[in-house]
Amino acid sequence: MKLSVSVTNYSWPHAIADRIAALARTLDDTAVDTLWVPDHLLQADLASRLDEPMLEAYTSLGYLAAVTSRIRLGTMVTAATFRAPALLIKAVTTLDALSAGRAWHLLHPSATCPRAVLHSRSRLLLKSRRDMRRPRRTTQR
Repeated sequence: MKLSVSVTNYSWPHAIADRIAALARTLDDTAVDTLWVPDHLLQADLASRLDEPMLEAYTSLGYLAAVTSRIRLGTMVTAATFRAPALLIKAVTTLDALSAGRAWHLLHPSATCPRAVLHSRSRLLLKSRRDMRRPRRTTQR
């Protein structure tokens, strides 16, 4: 089993940069596998107000890559319509290169389209919604 942590609310009483760096460093020293950040334009956490801070995902992940060495980093979930495709791929592959292959991203074009999973070493996998829900069975001969 792999454990992950998703940061969904940046409304902390102390400096955001110090707090998220401390969290990432702590997780980097534990068994946690992946640290996820949301890719939202506005604060989406139901426990917060709309005007509370919401950091841009890829800038945040670049910062987190610089303060960690082991933990995988990713967005949960990038809406593909927010960015030009070429710029999105460039951001993800740059993060992957600068983090030594620790980038992990889920792209969600819409609720009815296949999901694209772009993960370390920039391999792109297209999965249908059905494939995302249950693992594929393999048969041995």
